[in-house]
Amino acid sequence: MTIKHLTIIALTSILITTIFAQSQMASALDSTTIKISPVPPVIITGDSVTLTVTVTDSSNPGNLPTGSVTFTEQNPPGGASGTFSNNGICTLTGTSQCQITYTAQATVPNPPSTLIVASYGGDINDASSQVSMLLQITPPPSNTAQGSVTILGTCGVAVSPQSVDFGQTLPGGKPVLATNNPIVITNNGNTPASPVTVVGTDWISSSNAIGILAQETAFSLKVNEPPGPAYLQLAPVSNPPQSITITSSLIPGSPLDTYWQLTPITTSNQIVGQLTQTLTFSGGC
Repeated sequence: MTIKHLTIIALTSILITTIFAQSQMASALDSTTIKISPVPPVIITGDSVTLTVTVTDSSNPGNLPTGSVTFTEQNPPGGASGTFSNNGICTLTGTSQCQITYTAQATVPNPPSTLIVASYGGDINDASSQVSMLLQITPPPSNTAQGSVTILGTCGVAVSPQSVDFGQTLPGGKPVLATNNPIVITNNGNTPASPVTVVGTDWISSSNAIGILAQETAFSLKVNEPPGPAYLQLAPVSNPPQSITITSSLIPGSPLDTYWQLTPITTSNQIVGQLTQTLTFSGGC
């Protein structure tokens, strides 16, 4: 009986000592922080971004944490679902850094964003930690910008069409023409309109315009037919308003074709959006 009693006490003593040692080990772990760079605010559908992760020992900066960081997306059902390289597991190097690549899905999700969570599992000296980042997911830019002119007429002067689309402009800021859609000015009155003038407002950018600005609107009374010289008669239309004479006199029943050009400024290789301007045509009468 005595031997059994001693055995029970010994086992109990070992169990208590083990729990105490584990408790001391847990309390001794250093806290850690995770930094992700870069943190792009937006990613285009189907594009990839390579993220660099750095884990730092907050309590002892000289210590370099080891182990791995696991990346996941935490989105509502039906939300964004991209992919990570290496199944989302990033193993820290000797500098406590590692890289992982995230690829966005091919279509814009609903909501149009993804919450990426990076979780560090800890090691023998360092505690686990977690950080998250929110990425907006957008469709690819069209690499084009639209320009249009809305035309108003006064004092017997009529213009057609009422809206002219300049079409598309590519990066590089080259002028875009509306030669396929001339603005036809007609005097619907009974006496000559002398002169016919035009005034233009500032170009207004749409809310989604990126990388595109309007520099100058110009017109010609001649069709620009390559390889001939571009507009021989040019005059800017801008704001503050300046009245520009198109013709000194326009008699009734004699339509006048005018051809227009927009010179844009492109500030990016990826441009998108719309530019609009209002032109007011007037005839002296």
